[in-house]
Amino acid sequence: MRHLALLAFPLLAGCAVADRPSSPTAGAAVFDVPALLGQDIDQIRSSLLGKTQGRADDPNARQYQSGPAEWTKSFARDTTTLLVSFNSQTRQVHDFFIRTAHGPTTDYTPLLQLANVRANDRRVRIEPKKTLSSPALYSGVRFSAK
Repeated sequence: MRHLALLAFPLLAGCAVADRPSSPTAGAAVFDVPALLGQDIDQIRSSLLGKTQGRADDPNARQYQSGPAEWTKSFARDTTTLLVSFNSQTRQVHDFFIRTAHGPTTDYTPLLQLANVRANDRRVRIEPKKTLSSPALYSGVRFSAK
């Protein structure tokens, strides 16, 4: 029993800071958004599905007829999710949105790093998205081609 108590303590200590907004971990790129620019959703899917968790969740025939032309496909790797917005009929990608499971952050710069985007990249339009509940926090970053 004594050993179980020692094993449980680190788990409890790790949960104590969960109520604070966190920043995504800075580091290597998880997705290469600049390399995906100009590709249609089918090309993006073929390059990312083997390396990410994703579903074949395209609109079905009924949704094509009556549903919106806009559709979103998500790709997840580790704690990072890349949402790709595209036209379901033309297959052309409109934009990308990156977020992490760490939740809102006060600094969106690490999100740029996860997307392999530099703040001064001339190919990419960068639009940090603030949360509705707290304007001081960012929920993610939207990217589109310039």
